[in-house]
Amino acid sequence: IKQNPRYATAHHWYAEFLTTQGRFNEAIKEIKLASSLDPFSMPISVDWGIYLFFAHRFDEAIIQFQKTLELDPDNTRAMSMLSASYEQNKDYVKSVAAYLDLLQKQGGKPEEIEAFRRDFEHGGMVAFWRRKLEAQKKDIRSGDNEAQMRAAYLHSALGEKDQAMKMLEAAYKKPYYKLCYIKVDPRYDNLRNDPRFTDLIERVGF
Repeated sequence: IKQNPRYATAHHWYAEFLTTQGRFNEAIKEIKLASSLDPFSMPISVDWGIYLFFAHRFDEAIIQFQKTLELDPDNTRAMSMLSASYEQNKDYVKSVAAYLDLLQKQGGKPEEIEAFRRDFEHGGMVAFWRRKLEAQKKDIRSGDNEAQMRAAYLHSALGEKDQAMKMLEAAYKKPYYKLCYIKVDPRYDNLRNDPRFTDLIERVGF
């Protein structure tokens, strides 16, 4: 940044680092600057929303993801995080609708999408989260880190702390970059008082 203050990527990745440290005001300042230098960068646009999400600024995150999708309607990262932001805001109808749009965009089978919709209509978010877990069983068994992290989110939402920690420990066994976000990701808020979670954060390096 000192050598080239107008290098958008440098400001972007500095914002990423600041976010993992919980320095959100500084991170948002940097990502705004990155966006002003490269206003058509979709990675910058999406990550701006993600940093707002990690800062628990969900209304602002929703607006940012919507702006991204206006420019890039096929951006599945923005669609996924829009759904997550609605969920954290407890706007479950919009969260589920955004998730079903994502499934359709990813080529999900009509019967699969309908099953998610039906579960939510009849069993609320508990049934919906259970359906998501069921859909990821194969990937979890194969040791897929991404699936393990998603499963940890879901078990945490369901109040199943033991299962959530089991998934996080499995993800920790193999190097996986998304572990650097566990200190700030609101989807783990239910685990923050658990000594096992505190210990994991320390082992990750925070």
